[in-house]
Amino acid sequence: MFIASLLFTFLFFVNNTSARNDASKDNRSMVGFSFYRPNKQDRTATVVNSGPNELNKWCPPAIRRDLQPHCLCNGPYVFPVISCQQLNNEREVRRMKTIKFPITNIGKFRFNDSIVTRFDTFNMPIKMAIQFIEIEKTRITEIDLKAFDASSDTLVRLTVVHSNLSKFPFSYLKNFKRLQYLDLFYNQLTQIHDFAFGSNSILTHIDLSFNSISYIGSYAFYDLPNLKHLDLRFNKIKVLNNNAFTSRFPKYDLNDGLSLDISHNKMFFIADDAFSRTTFKKIDISHNVLKKFGYTQFEPIIRTMITVGKGMIQVEGKHSANLTNLANTNKTIHSNKLHKNYIT
Repeated sequence: MFIASLLFTFLFFVNNTSARNDASKDNRSMVGFSFYRPNKQDRTATVVNSGPNELNKWCPPAIRRDLQPHCLCNGPYVFPVISCQQLNNEREVRRMKTIKFPITNIGKFRFNDSIVTRFDTFNMPIKMAIQFIEIEKTRITEIDLKAFDASSDTLVRLTVVHSNLSKFPFSYLKNFKRLQYLDLFYNQLTQIHDFAFGSNSILTHIDLSFNSISYIGSYAFYDLPNLKHLDLRFNKIKVLNNNAFTSRFPKYDLNDGLSLDISHNKMFFIADDAFSRTTFKKIDISHNVLKKFGYTQFEPIIRTMITVGKGMIQVEGKHSANLTNLANTNKTIHSNKLHKNYIT
């Protein structure tokens, strides 16, 4: 027996690393270090760790002088962190270009609390190999990912959140060979074009929640064979077009299937082939304005879930209808009341 549960599902990946804590505003008393002192020979900052005489020589002097107090160095040698905030004009941003780093591999680059509106190759090319890029609380409306080309072989997570992004070069992500996580929540994105993401075999998590997305093109996520979580909550989606979530590489193991959250939108219509060739582990379509669930759209999904004895389709919500016995009927289901139903 397969149970279509009404339990609310909230899937959100939280990245926790040992370098997540913010640096102190006083660069002489940062967490984990006792003090800074310049090395006259190579003019880089020598950081004396509070541990057993470990010397770290990765923090550039420009951050200690020219960009103070806007940028700070923090973290151990194996995972250095650069944090820049309140760079409020292009002149301050351009000064980042002049920084020469004693090492090329950076654990995390953080850029936040800035009124800068563009992040592009002309104003701010980041010539560092970075694992985590985090841009938060800015007025950035668009971003040129070529600024991060030096991180094409190292970038694991890209986060641009609580900003004003209105468009994003999704197709360029294929150049980042290790990218697994993309977070773009709380922006102003309005659409995802046909074949938007191109090919990316590593990307597993995409969070586009809390935007203004009203259009998802056909085959938008087509070439993402390892995509596990896709969050589109709290957007303005009204129609799911044909092949919106069609996958080029359908999974045969439900454990590798996609968890899709498109709850809290304005959906009233789902095209017949919107979910074709995609194996779903969970789908949350609650809190929309759907009144009818068609056999063509949902029967293949439910059949797969019943076969493996796992899966969830969540349909609760003030204006949603319920799926019931869909796997055993060829008729379209209508429902006027919200209550717990079972599919056997």
